[in-house]
Amino acid sequence: MRVILDCDPGVDDTFALMWLTAATHAGAHELECVTTTAGNVDADQCAKNAAWILSLCGLPIIPLAAGTPAPLEVDLTTTPETHGETGLGYATAPERHIEHDWEALWIDAIERGTDDLHLIVTGPATNLAVFAHAHPEHFARLKHITVMGGAVNYPGNTTPSAEWNFWVDPHAAADVFAMTPTPITLCSLGVTEHMLLTPERLEGVVAKLGGAPIAEHLEAITRFYFEFHDDVGEGYQAQIHDLLAVLIALEAVENEHRVTTIDVEADSDLTRGTSVADLRGIWEREPNCRLVTNADIDAAWNAFAWACDIHARIAAGDVALEELRHLRADDAVAAVEMLFAAEHVHRAALALRVAAAASGQFGHDALRVHVRGEHVAVVAIAGDDAVAGDQDVLHAHDHRLLADIQVAEATDQAHAVHLPGLLLEAADEQHLAVVLEQIIARDVGRGVGPRFGGGLVAVRGGGVSGGGRVRFSGHAFPPGNWKGPCGQGGSTLNHS
Repeated sequence: MRVILDCDPGVDDTFALMWLTAATHAGAHELECVTTTAGNVDADQCAKNAAWILSLCGLPIIPLAAGTPAPLEVDLTTTPETHGETGLGYATAPERHIEHDWEALWIDAIERGTDDLHLIVTGPATNLAVFAHAHPEHFARLKHITVMGGAVNYPGNTTPSAEWNFWVDPHAAADVFAMTPTPITLCSLGVTEHMLLTPERLEGVVAKLGGAPIAEHLEAITRFYFEFHDDVGEGYQAQIHDLLAVLIALEAVENEHRVTTIDVEADSDLTRGTSVADLRGIWEREPNCRLVTNADIDAAWNAFAWACDIHARIAAGDVALEELRHLRADDAVAAVEMLFAAEHVHRAALALRVAAAASGQFGHDALRVHVRGEHVAVVAIAGDDAVAGDQDVLHAHDHRLLADIQVAEATDQAHAVHLPGLLLEAADEQHLAVVLEQIIARDVGRGVGPRFGGGLVAVRGGGVSGGGRVRFSGHAFPPGNWKGPCGQGGSTLNHS
């Protein structure tokens, strides 16, 4: 699952980021981007905190931006007494430049598909409400939303009836539930307060992290949070709300829920931020919420222990884990390393058409050469229509001639490609007579594919005077109708 995390770090947000970065390292999920909202501290400071945690967890390249600086209608209230002056307890994130293009990050993620996209909000719902109003068409495409907030039939932690996130921006919370395109998974206090971290458990977490950089700072980050809970009568421990919300959202723990309708009081001084669930259907409205009522807390801590182990392995330079990362699909680096090299074609023009069918299965070649990065951008080439031009983009689903497919192990060993002939169906007549056959003859004789500049050329049909069509791609051979040694066809392209 691809994840947008909208957060306000925040001690418990730190634990959520630790798990998400581990899941990204391991290829279980992909942290698409992180955005911040004003809550525990202001949005910019939250972004600085998130950037530091991402760096300590080995993923400083995750796109990050600060969001809306203030609630929709009420003044901003922060919690220095709970999370410390800068939001990370006794630790302080280093200064850095912060971007503010958070809406663009969300739009980009949504436009690349929402079936596998999960938006998780662990702070006030300000950004989500602003986005719903400003970009209703994109908001309507969201299919998976999880929110940490509210106190449903449960005492509040800010007022007798209101939870902090909903109280900070009650109008945003109310708008989100009124406008949501899909029932929101709501992780409220009645569930998240059971996710208790004790000093003994924290000691075990730090030990399990081993040499991971985050281990050095986790005690300082958390100790302030322990002291706050002790001061308010909860004992010397801490409720790690946001970590549990993330684990529930991504189905890392079993949980129970009820489908219901939620509304939030925004304007009353007495009940500001109070969340109300119509559990009996009295309002006769369409359900807008999957209210989580129970979760396996032991399993949640086991899931976090797994994340700590991943971070320890990363710090130790675990080769197997590094190889696992290379098997992930949708790499941020275009896959330009391949078994077959290329030389220049002298200005052969190609007809502008679209790919007619989906690409085949791609995998590692016989040389076991890995792609440099975590995502593999692959060009879809099939049918009888030519594909024009290099498609040098980072994602395999950016409204271009690219296929959103998985990278998997090849089932068979790669064979050298044999090309019986080549035809360039080109608009540039004066350059048609290029010495392509000589190049092909040379390379085929050496047991490799033909070499052409920036991309690869494939042919359907006969020789230079035949009636075949050209296939050109910046990054990959087409899977269809190639002839290997002994005239055998192949549908699997080996891609490093």
